[in-house]
Amino acid sequence: AMRGYEVDQSGTWSPDPASIAQDTDVLAIKNGDGGNPVPRAGSDVISIQYASTQSINLSSDMSAVDSELTLNSTALNIQQDDVLFVGDCTLADVFRVSNAPGDTAPISVAHRISHNSTPALRRTYTTDAAVRTFHIDTYFVGDTGRVTVNGDPVYALYRKDIDDNVDEIIEGVESLQVEYGEQLSTSNVRYLTADDANLNMRRVTTVRLGVLMQSLVPSKKSDDTATYVLPGASIAPSGDGLTHQGGLYMRKVFSKTVQLKNRA
Repeated sequence: AMRGYEVDQSGTWSPDPASIAQDTDVLAIKNGDGGNPVPRAGSDVISIQYASTQSINLSSDMSAVDSELTLNSTALNIQQDDVLFVGDCTLADVFRVSNAPGDTAPISVAHRISHNSTPALRRTYTTDAAVRTFHIDTYFVGDTGRVTVNGDPVYALYRKDIDDNVDEIIEGVESLQVEYGEQLSTSNVRYLTADDANLNMRRVTTVRLGVLMQSLVPSKKSDDTATYVLPGASIAPSGDGLTHQGGLYMRKVFSKTVQLKNRA
């Protein structure tokens, strides 16, 4: 699952996470909670929800929808308060672990009301169901607080995870731009930005990602006056739209189109 946000050059978000009850985690990013960098105006924000590729099958059938899950492996290193995904070919649940499962197999994983909106899963899963760790990663460009030798701000790509940890991933990223490929009933795919009212995120099968990278040391003989084309946006040296810092820095666009698993 994905959530996308278009942030214009004035810093206005569309959609605004403050207007969506489930988006409190992204609202915290917008507000810079915890002293973390805020997303840069004119650069997009994308949040991705997924389950880990590594999984462990249940070692015995559940006896009731609120009973614990039994696993014969500790490979996922499950801890209390972790968020897990359990599912089979037709149904899945996401829940927070309410007990300390321990580090010796077999382990029992509980999902009590103390940590969840309900202690009940949607079915009594059997041994054909698998448990995976659940992740929410949100990516955005922010100001590192550092400056170049010329005193210009250094921007970087950041990632916030499901535990609210914010990490700097790549320095020298001036902008992140995203387009979402929505599959239509005709099987054609149209690419839209997150602020397009016609976008149905549930039908998105591919994502175009682009970053504008900037060198941190001036090396050009003259100021950069080029306009860079990214997915859904052009970044010019000046004007009313999205702009870069110019100067004597080298810049290059890196882009990639990603097909989403289980969507196409």
